[in-house]
Order: sequence, then structure tokens, then C-alpha cells
Amino acid sequence: MKISQHIRLFAHIQLMPLLKTARKRTLVGGQAVMEGVMMRAPHSYCTAVRKANGEIVTEEHPIHRMSEKYPLFKLPVLRGLGLLGQAMTLA
Repeated sequence: MKISQHIRLFAHIQLMPLLKTARKRTLVGGQAVMEGVMMRAPHSYCTAVRKANGEIVTEEHPIHRMSEKYPLFKLPVLRGLGLLGQAMTLA
């Protein structure tokens, strides 16, 4: 890991209490992937994996809400099914 990544991680950890007390919730979830983790936020996702030599590689991509493209997915039950389907295509 580069020193800039360590500094960025440290800054995020230090800001965590402030984010929790803010009026808006931080909407980030994650799941395990082979030798790593995938974190998903409302408008993007990032995958971090460890290579065989121990280096950690990250990739970040934007993601669009299903309800923006298909208004039918604004309904509660269908919204959950749409998010599940979208998560399965990302992993």
C-alpha cells in the first residue's frame, strides 16, 4: 500500500465519528469477494483485492440506480429485487 493510501485511510477513520453524527446517513455496504472485499455506495462501487505478491489493488466504478433507468423499481419490493440483481452482476 502506498503512503498516500495509508494517509487517506487514516483520514477516513478519523472522520468516521463526524459522519455518524451528521444528519445524513452514510450508505455504504460491503461483501466478500475472492481474496478481497467489494464496497458499494449509492452511486459507485469499489473492489479491493490482494495480489499474490501481497499488493492491494483497487478499482472504482460509477453505478446508476435501477430506479433512475426503470421507474418501476421505485416500488419497495421491486426495488429490493432490482438491487439484488444489480449486486449479482457486479460481483
